[in-house]
Amino acid sequence: MKTALVTGAKGQDAFYLTKYLLEKDYCVVLTTRNYDKLFIRNLIYEIGEIAHENKNLFFRELSLINKEKISELFNEFIFHEIYNLGGQSNVVESFHMEEVSENEPINGFNNLIYNIQKSDHEIKLFQATSSEMFEDVGREKINEYTKLNPLSPYAIGKAKVHEALINFRDQENLFLVSGIMFNHESPRRTSKYLFGFLAQEVLKISNDKSKKLKISNLNTVRDWGFSADYVDAMWKTLNHNRPDDYIISTGKSYSVKEIIEHSFKIFDLNYEDFVIEEYNKMRSYDILEKYSDPSKIKNILSWTAGLDGKDVITYMINEKKKR
Repeated sequence: MKTALVTGAKGQDAFYLTKYLLEKDYCVVLTTRNYDKLFIRNLIYEIGEIAHENKNLFFRELSLINKEKISELFNEFIFHEIYNLGGQSNVVESFHMEEVSENEPINGFNNLIYNIQKSDHEIKLFQATSSEMFEDVGREKINEYTKLNPLSPYAIGKAKVHEALINFRDQENLFLVSGIMFNHESPRRTSKYLFGFLAQEVLKISNDKSKKLKISNLNTVRDWGFSADYVDAMWKTLNHNRPDDYIISTGKSYSVKEIIEHSFKIFDLNYEDFVIEEYNKMRSYDILEKYSDPSKIKNILSWTAGLDGKDVITYMINEKKKR
């Protein structure tokens, strides 16, 4: 039985990945920097039967910047795979914690590498990085070789780790993968994220036609996918015969306007009757349009995304309707 370390237990990706790995008969060790018994109990319930009575699911409180605690964890478990998914995940919020957002990711990554190098067996590591690292290339599709130009503390932190990972992989011959994640969503997203906000507000409007949706930057274009699809990609990258860097995306981009229009159509409503566009000047780190080229992961690992942005917002709204 393989044992996997999954950081960032409170994130959407960790939830879907844990369920995915348990179904593949892994032993899974989930970590979070703040141990919360109620959260853990709810997480086990939401993962379902496979987690409820599973003796191969463990929770540990851990901050990746605590080198001593990480070493203790590596002494407690023999890891075969590590999925480093933890850390600050909101670009806007990263400006309120610049030092943490820029430096904690690389410090935590280096602590993991230190313990991987000390191990007497191969440990494979998947590192979640981000499309936010890249320069603005307009309507050109971003691939693994697009030039880096991080504009936010969040993006700077991801870029530091990405570059360090490539160096360690090349110089130390370690099995390290940088999974360059484009936007991906799920019903586990809160309203501080666009899709969580839209699913919540459009459902409210469907029940009360007097309400309005105030939103800005309708022409922003992004590639949105589904978190549960992307964890399959993560696993495939570590179970290939050699490590590499991969764009993980759908390859299909939509504007915010297109996603909103589609969301209202679910209820047979015209979005123009309810949307109030607020003027919001583009910030220095905002890129208007992003398109992706996931052909590498498709050609090498035979992976393609199941749901695109319109599919995901439909699924999220339908899940909210059930509650």
